[in-house]
Amino acid sequence: MDANLSNIVAGNYIVTVTDAIGCMSIANIYVEDLPGPTANFTFKPQMTTIENPIIYFQNYSTGATSYYWTFGDDNSSEEYAPNHVYMEPGSYHVVLYAIDDYNCIDTVGAQIIIKDISTFYIPNAIMPHRRNINSIFNIFGVNIDPDNFEMRIYNRWGNQIFYTTNPNIGWDGTYNGEYVQEGSYTYIFNFITETDGIKHTILGKVLVLY
Repeated sequence: MDANLSNIVAGNYIVTVTDAIGCMSIANIYVEDLPGPTANFTFKPQMTTIENPIIYFQNYSTGATSYYWTFGDDNSSEEYAPNHVYMEPGSYHVVLYAIDDYNCIDTVGAQIIIKDISTFYIPNAIMPHRRNINSIFNIFGVNIDPDNFEMRIYNRWGNQIFYTTNPNIGWDGTYNGEYVQEGSYTYIFNFITETDGIKHTILGKVLVLY
């Protein structure tokens, strides 16, 4: 009769075998604890945007003979150290499976963030009398944190004539309910971009025309 044992822990075992006529044999057997694989990796760059969305993975796993990667965007690879291009901004959980010859598996994961591009446009002139056509002055862009925003407008004498902390409210060319005089006005924007937490201060001039 064959006898098979599986899933036993490492250590010393005494095996006793008795045959059909009662003869007995005893043996000492040592079951070795195989170390198994250890999954480990890093990646570069650590921070990037959708303008440069390729990630280079470096595999530092030990004890493994095959590998399986999932990149968090429904793509995968069996390469030792793959590169991967992300098509959209977002947060992606990457998992490396390190597998040895005995099908023992170890896994390790990391979060990769592909940031969106922060772009801004500020007009250099407004015409307040023209409704809905260059009549409102504001900054236009993406990823501006609405909780960390302020805009100030000053006249030529340095007096503040407009202030807001709401990025959706622009300056309509008025002060105390009256249209300001034609001319140049100074603006200051202070805001933080949501994608990278960077604080921006932009100073310039806007021309009011009638």
